[in-house]
Amino acid sequence: MAYLNEVSSSARAFSEEHLLLCEFTHRINNEFASAISAISVAAARSASAEVKAVLAAVADRLHNVAGQLRADFVAESPLMLAANRDSPALR
Repeated sequence: MAYLNEVSSSARAFSEEHLLLCEFTHRINNEFASAISAISVAAARSASAEVKAVLAAVADRLHNVAGQLRADFVAESPLMLAANRDSPALR
């Protein structure tokens, strides 16, 4: 019986760590989405073609970095898909 309690305790600890990782990943994705959105709005409001091009490149780079981070987390756990699917700006 002590073995079952130990296994159950380990499973709970893993679940808690997994939930924290999911929340952390979700918040990171939100930050990337906010930054990409702000950059896109700034690009749309700019009259300068050069500024628009630079901001588009920055937004693209953030998309790439966010996508790679998301892929890394998802590769670690299939359950991370649920945490990431709510960020349409990062798809």
